[in-house]
Amino acid sequence: MAGLEFRLISTKVGMNLKLPKPNDRAVKPDEDIAKVFQEIARNAGGSKIGRLLLVCHAYQDGGEFNVFLGSVGGKPGIRIADAGVFGPLSGKFESKLRGIEIQGCNVAENKGTSPQEMPTVGSGAALCQAIANKARTGVLASTEEQPTECQEEISSVTVRNARGLPETREVGRRVFDCADAWSGNLWLFTPGRSGASKEP
Repeated sequence: MAGLEFRLISTKVGMNLKLPKPNDRAVKPDEDIAKVFQEIARNAGGSKIGRLLLVCHAYQDGGEFNVFLGSVGGKPGIRIADAGVFGPLSGKFESKLRGIEIQGCNVAENKGTSPQEMPTVGSGAALCQAIANKARTGVLASTEEQPTECQEEISSVTVRNARGLPETREVGRRVFDCADAWSGNLWLFTPGRSGASKEP
């Protein structure tokens, strides 16, 4: 039996994933990501996690790489020092080789050198390695910009206006349509190893 799949999307990218699955979840910028990962660990129960997909923006922020998904200690995103938030997921993955995928721009970058080399301080590669070590599973990411296009899905709802009469309104929500549509080279960071391997 395949492990459970959890997909998290930052509301800065979209409000939902196209073709939603039961364990999809939108994460707000001010939401405590440690609590989200604790919730995932609880929801998995005795089952193993086959895949945890994180769809978010990612970039250098003050000399340090940051994956912008929720917040840690009131600060937006996840930095190298915050890799401990993945602790509740340690031992929960079906495979130690590959369990987490971070679909964000340049997440695997290694400041002027290849992700195969020793991760440089403050780089995305160093963050991926820290997450792999803490979660005890492989982390897949790309060195390139990723598609972040969302489409607007419009639906109609009937509400009561100020006079109490029914009124039809159109409402829209941004839906991310590019999950699993990777760009560029993919790199796999495995626990306890320094440097990534290139994925075919």
